[in-house]
Amino acid sequence: MAATSSDLTSAPPTSPAPTSPPPGPAPGTPATGGSKSKRTVAIAVVAIVIVVLLVVSLALAGVLHLGGGGSSGSTANTSTEESAAATSGNLASGISGGPWSLVDAFGSDSTTTVTHNASSAFPGNATCYLQNGTISSVTVPAYSGNYSNGMAQLWLFEYYHADHALLIVVQNGAAHEVGEVGGPGCYFTGAPTLLPSGLVDSSAAAQAAVRTSAGASFARTYASANATYSLLNQGIYVRGTLTNLSVWDIDFQACSANTTQSFSSVVYATNATVLMADSSTGGSCGGSPHSIPIGTAFAAGNPISSVCATGDTYAANGCLAGDYTYTLTIETATASFASVLFEVRTPTGAIVNAPSVGGFTVVNIMGQIAAQMTTPTTALVMNTTFGTYGASPVCNGEACGPSTVFTSIYSIVIDMGTGNPTGQGYSFVVVGTGAYSGTTAPLSLP
Repeated sequence: MAATSSDLTSAPPTSPAPTSPPPGPAPGTPATGGSKSKRTVAIAVVAIVIVVLLVVSLALAGVLHLGGGGSSGSTANTSTEESAAATSGNLASGISGGPWSLVDAFGSDSTTTVTHNASSAFPGNATCYLQNGTISSVTVPAYSGNYSNGMAQLWLFEYYHADHALLIVVQNGAAHEVGEVGGPGCYFTGAPTLLPSGLVDSSAAAQAAVRTSAGASFARTYASANATYSLLNQGIYVRGTLTNLSVWDIDFQACSANTTQSFSSVVYATNATVLMADSSTGGSCGGSPHSIPIGTAFAAGNPISSVCATGDTYAANGCLAGDYTYTLTIETATASFASVLFEVRTPTGAIVNAPSVGGFTVVNIMGQIAAQMTTPTTALVMNTTFGTYGASPVCNGEACGPSTVFTSIYSIVIDMGTGNPTGQGYSFVVVGTGAYSGTTAPLSLP
């Protein structure tokens, strides 16, 4: 790329930060009544730009691998976000097409050595693809050091200017351009919300998260774990109100007795107020080194109950008029349509049998069918992967298919049939298939 003069010396300030915390607890303490299932990415921002970070960063960092592959060590060169952002910003300032403004940042520590091709990180199409990158692959070495201090082996930064996104990776103190994505073929829907200046560093956010009871317990129990640190603007439910905030999303994952153990926290990036902190257990992490626990690659949340609208059909809308439904958002977006099997379970773990036929459908932000369980059934379980897929341009400008990657532009619609499921204690569970194994933690359905 040709170099130009710089307007950017670090993570660039673009809009004022909030001057006071949102309604919630004091800094460093967990919010009451918070739940990760009640937060969702605000889809008013550019869908692809947000998804690029989630998909690329998880793929490059290799945080999906909890077992096997590579030797463990603690010699990896780690850094905080603030330090890595300065290195990334210096490179961004010399890349044409700017000035580039920071949208989000992602850091990770991996317990196993993983190498991924940079060119395969972005699920683009014929007119929207990753270009101008200076690296062909990224290797994240195995790391068994302190994962809970906000320091990461690898940092990925996403910048934005005039409907183009720029991705830069920082590792071992050096910055490299992963590539750029943008233009009319990328189907951008509007400019993303940029990160303001003056946000707390990853080290301060990590300290706040680990001071919570759940965070302290996890750090004491697991000497090594995968860790991800995501700094982004996100729609957060704070005491029942959806508010767009700059937050740190912090996740730790360890494998104990072939079971995935997880800790998740959301920290307000202006003053390190902890908005949510909890731990969970779910999904097998044993077996083949190439078997990825589905709980690390897929998560749904924010279930909303409703009744299917008059005139709707299952084949065209994902539900039959008059049937009870749940709609779920996609909160983690790295697995493909062919990697999941959906279930609705009773409080005892049995499959729910609805009084009339229902099923599972994935729709895009326009409500169009992206993937669907072809034949509705009273047993709310997928025994095979989706049998029906949407035609072009339903899935980000292209036809949908088994390899289409879940992102935040999709939602899950569950047709529960004619019986009212409210208050029955049902839960939504995802079973991994193909390259994925285990199950997700049950998501309670209201």
